Amino acid sequence: MTEIDAASAKPIKARSRLSFRPVGEPIQIDEIPEAYRQMAKEYGKPVTADAMARIGAKSGSHLLKLISPRADGDQSVMRHIQKSANRRSNLVPSVNAADIPIAKIAFHPIEVFDHPTQSIVEHILNPDDISDRVMESFSAVFGTDVLDALKFGLAANPPPITKLPAAEFPIIFLPNPAGGDLQATPLAPAAAYMAMREVIAPYYRKQEKDRPRVPRGSWSRQLVSAKPQNISGAIGGPRIRFHARFPGTLNRFDAEIRRFVAGGAFPRMWGAEIAGEILDYAHLLDVKHSDRNIRSGRDRRADRLMREVLEFIEDIRAEAILVDPSAMDLAVPPPDVILLRRRWPRRDDFDRARQALTGEHFRSRVEASRLEE
Repeated sequence: MTEIDAASAKPIKARSRLSFRPVGEPIQIDEIPEAYRQMAKEYGKPVTADAMARIGAKSGSHLLKLISPRADGDQSVMRHIQKSANRRSNLVPSVNAADIPIAKIAFHPIEVFDHPTQSIVEHILNPDDISDRVMESFSAVFGTDVLDALKFGLAANPPPITKLPAAEFPIIFLPNPAGGDLQATPLAPAAAYMAMREVIAPYYRKQEKDRPRVPRGSWSRQLVSAKPQNISGAIGGPRIRFHARFPGTLNRFDAEIRRFVAGGAFPRMWGAEIAGEILDYAHLLDVKHSDRNIRSGRDRRADRLMREVLEFIEDIRAEAILVDPSAMDLAVPPPDVILLRRRWPRRDDFDRARQALTGEHFRSRVEASRLEE
């Protein structure tokens, strides 16, 4: 590099520590005070205990302003603590624009080598083995009264929600075991709102040549507020929604295939002409006199029924394997059971068909077909 190049080169701007996002530059544990000093210097104003108390009090796991920015600021924050979890829920600040820089101090992730990345808020709510050092460093820079105010704000219960901008909130009425109805409003965690960006990122990767196909999806973005900071300084951009479509209704045949694979009955042969063929075969069996033509006709009728049953069984197995490859091992009923399993308008027809299909002649033709295989 020449002297002129060196003189004209602009210095690389250091990444701001006054941010809700990590810098990406882990530090040693004894450098934590310096990280907070950099934040204080970048903010350039005194951080008061009152301001930090507001940050703590206006932080929640669920923010009603994510549904409507017109929700009252004092009726917007909720905290849900999962009873089965061993950690407190992640909180998101929802404060006035003037307090956002202070919220960035409280919620800035501190990256320490060989330790989880957590903000001072997370160290207060879910302390670990370095939390005391982090809080000492914070107090040394901003004052013990500021740390105590933040703890107090995080520990205080937010005001209960008693009113909603009803025109914009989904309302569901549920039966109350004590009588009457309960009015419910579904709310998603604020963390889910922010995490959707990371969820959809793989679906928007550029497709590279000769590489596995990038999965896509049906997504939409909805602007919640023209000024996202009115909801939370930690949230930017529109709400992201994933569109899912219910599968179409299965037709009768496909439904029976899936039922069979799941352990249900073998599908029926629904062809209406099958019943007529069975009754024609039964009629030939009832003929009193017998000659070559009648015997040959009986054999042809029985063999045709057998071919149709065997083809039907193969078709069912092929369809079932597409649903579950192990379906080849599923038990298949005997041919006479498959042929009889249909709707018979008359009881007499059913009795004649059953007598014919369980008789000695049909059994002999079944056995002959097996020997041919």
